[in-house]
Amino acid sequence: MNEKKHFELLPVCTVTVHIDRPLGSAHPDFPALIYPVNYGSVSGLLAPDGEEQDAYVLGVDTPVETFAGERIAVIHRADDVETKWVVVPTGLRLSVEQILEQVHFQEKFFQSSVVLCKEQRTASCFRQKLTKADVRRALDALPAGYQTAELDRLIARFVREKADMSDLRDSILVEQDLHRIYYYVNLKQICDVRSRMAFIHENLLFSDWWHTDQLISFVADLPFDEALAYARGYLKSGDALIRRWGYVLFISRLGRGHAAELLPLMQNDGAYYVRMAEAWLIAELAVVEPETVHSWMASNNLRYDVNGKAIQKICDSFRISSTWKQAFKALRPVCRARG
Repeated sequence: MNEKKHFELLPVCTVTVHIDRPLGSAHPDFPALIYPVNYGSVSGLLAPDGEEQDAYVLGVDTPVETFAGERIAVIHRADDVETKWVVVPTGLRLSVEQILEQVHFQEKFFQSSVVLCKEQRTASCFRQKLTKADVRRALDALPAGYQTAELDRLIARFVREKADMSDLRDSILVEQDLHRIYYYVNLKQICDVRSRMAFIHENLLFSDWWHTDQLISFVADLPFDEALAYARGYLKSGDALIRRWGYVLFISRLGRGHAAELLPLMQNDGAYYVRMAEAWLIAELAVVEPETVHSWMASNNLRYDVNGKAIQKICDSFRISSTWKQAFKALRPVCRARG
């Protein structure tokens, strides 16, 4: 499958770019390279390389410090892990050729191509754009004190109607009943797992730990190496909920058989919910690779609350033999002594 394919479902959307290389400035490492456009990053949004998402700002003829506009395209580099967004003033649209011409000064050093965030996606993939008020009316029509099953039937209806839920995005953290609808209706309409992961990645700042944990199944078929690249970036985030996602996304068949790659990611995180995610993942890895996990746990330097919680989850699991449960229980004093 073409690696660019998963960018094609990303919609045109509004973002704010913080400019660190304004128009007319020199490249910090290559002073002969002068920027003919403004260039910066989207704060708080990590790209797959673990750094903040870089962006070219086109259609602006003066140096700026920050810029709010629309992302209309993604620049994919076949020979580099980085991608670049193309952000323009609201309403401006550029062709692939126009974009390549304006970014050639830097992209000429790479095998770059442009993927447009085509607006016809709304017309071709979504038949009906629902406002928050439309969704509220549908929720009000459910039985009083409705259960998850009723909500999921409503979600299934929205999926059948191919509803566009983009209007909910800015409200889902303060109106929690909209959160499940926003994510599930969108993700259930995206068939390609890479595109699902790209959607989750783009929306992580609009999530919380409980609802993000429910998204694990949507990316279970992602190639492991791609998931690992995302996770390494997430674990560097200053947002504890994003770091948590860097662990829990592997709590499915995605992580099975990969204890050797995942256990080294464990760290003494300062956030409780992140440490509990680590314990959860450790216990999940022990289902398939108990010997590897046991050997690692005997000598790791994690806090006892991580090791202890992992041992508890292992002992509670019906998928782990009683013999291995006893072996892990025997590590409690060792882990406790290390703190």
